Amino acid sequence: MAGDIERYEILDLIEDMKEFLNSKLNIKVNDIKLSRLLGMGSRYIYRIKQEINDKGFYSITEKTINRWKENIRNQLKEYSQNLIDFIEKYEKSQEMYPFAQRTSFHPNLKYDFFDRVNT
Repeated sequence: MAGDIERYEILDLIEDMKEFLNSKLNIKVNDIKLSRLLGMGSRYIYRIKQEINDKGFYSITEKTINRWKENIRNQLKEYSQNLIDFIEKYEKSQEMYPFAQRTSFHPNLKYDFFDRVNT
């Protein structure tokens, strides 16, 4: 379970991916370039950082993670496994949710709390 594994936050994931790409490519990978590489809009990483500044947290859905992996495989075949390893490290350290976090997610809410009610 994610609680037993050291936390690897989204900002750590973003910085690790940028550092790795900067070391392997002859271009400076910034937030805009990484956003596009992940198959998202150019301001995607900026919006994640803004959300963290506003709310103090941000979580990526499983659907978005799968989209990232697919785009990385398509665009950076040579380095795709290294980047996917970072993403999988993030997945293992988080509670992953299949729904959009903007409307439904809070890090302290236990969504399965009432799944089993003892009467």
